[in-house]
Amino acid sequence: MRKCFVILVGLSLSLGSISSAQTAASKDLLSNHVYTLAADSMMGRAIGSKQGLVAANYISKQLELVGVKPYQGRFSHPFSFKQGPVRAFGNNVIGIIEGSDPNLKNECIVIGAHYDHIGYDHVNGKDIVYNGADDNASGVATIIELGRLLVLQKTILKRSVIIIGFDGEESGLNGSTALVNDSIIPMGKVKLMIGVDMVGMLKANKRLNLKGSATIENGNAIFGDLARKHGIELTEMGFAIENRTDTYPFGKIGIPAIAPTTGTLSPYHQPGDDANLLDYDGMATVTDFLLEAVVQFSGQESLVPSKAFSNVAKHGSTKRFTAGIKGAIGRSKQDYPDEFFQGQALFAAQVGVYARVMLSKRLFLQPEVQYETMGSKTANGNMRTHALNTPCNLLFALINNDMVDGRVCLVLGGYHSYTFAGNVGGKSIDFDNHINRSDYGLSYGISLEAMGYQFGCIVKRGLTDILNSNTPGNVRNTAAYLTFGYRF
Repeated sequence: MRKCFVILVGLSLSLGSISSAQTAASKDLLSNHVYTLAADSMMGRAIGSKQGLVAANYISKQLELVGVKPYQGRFSHPFSFKQGPVRAFGNNVIGIIEGSDPNLKNECIVIGAHYDHIGYDHVNGKDIVYNGADDNASGVATIIELGRLLVLQKTILKRSVIIIGFDGEESGLNGSTALVNDSIIPMGKVKLMIGVDMVGMLKANKRLNLKGSATIENGNAIFGDLARKHGIELTEMGFAIENRTDTYPFGKIGIPAIAPTTGTLSPYHQPGDDANLLDYDGMATVTDFLLEAVVQFSGQESLVPSKAFSNVAKHGSTKRFTAGIKGAIGRSKQDYPDEFFQGQALFAAQVGVYARVMLSKRLFLQPEVQYETMGSKTANGNMRTHALNTPCNLLFALINNDMVDGRVCLVLGGYHSYTFAGNVGGKSIDFDNHINRSDYGLSYGISLEAMGYQFGCIVKRGLTDILNSNTPGNVRNTAAYLTFGYRF
């Protein structure tokens, strides 16, 4: 009896070990996929190339072998797009694992990775191949392995999982954009998108970047718990959508989209991005981490965007008050409205800080505090002033791109400037008898912004005479600047 009990316990432990092994990522399979897709014979998998089609067929075959079903009866979903004067063609590879819940299976989680890369160069009679092992054979290997593991657990998947190999990412997110625009998959059914791009450098990066983690309700908490379980440090978490990969077209229409990546530490877009450089143990860890996340999200009764992300998708940035730093370089001069001549321009510059208040999705109020130096050639020599400048402008957004916090704005406002020092022809300015310290005027221009960075041009036109009552004449300051800044 005791012997039978020992045998039963041993058998139970063995079956448990086998079950655990079956549902854990295989670094050997991951490695095989990367070495195949990043081989020299693939010639860099450029969109529209013969080798790109070979890569697509490989992905289709591997998904089929692990039990992923073709979407709508076929894996290949061709698309076209205009590239310069010609029309280019590509193929997305789409498979599906149907959920087990009779109601929730009509909703889906999309897991995607682009399989195209940038091809090859022909230099001095030789082909220089850009193999793209990390970018993005690593991502494709991960979604194929996720497909295998999810099929083994399909009985506990409530929502359907759609696995996509995107084409045309390197040429401008063309495959993912076509899929979203053409509604091959009904976008209203997509509750979450995970775009796996460059995950082969976990050991070197020491952490997993997880941009977009907070776009799904409770995302940060769920991913945080799983990361601790798998010994992964997460970074770049939040509700900002990664705009440089296939998450962007989904996030743009309000679908929560998460972009796991180990960064660009591989020889990014260089011929040296080869399969032998990748961390396959790290890739297996990332795969297991994503596997548990997908299983958990698929089983939630409610899978909805976070409130913060919904606000961004519908109304733009949720931050009503922000601040930043700003600088400008340009030219300034003195205008003589009552004369036929003008002063000659000299170098001018500004540096300072600003605050911004969002009045509406398109209208912002931006007060600033700056140090400003201006100059002008005069009959008495070069004039140079140093002032505290306090402009206050309204910014009206002509174009908004909320996913990258970008906009093109018209700028209109006014300024007050208090000159605290200056000289003319090498002599200090006499502020008591000749020059007013205060100057008022208008400011206007244009500003281009994205991801916190700002560039633009601003014109200042003085409305007050800088000469005081003891000095005859009418002189006004003008300046034009190229501006640059960063918003925190």
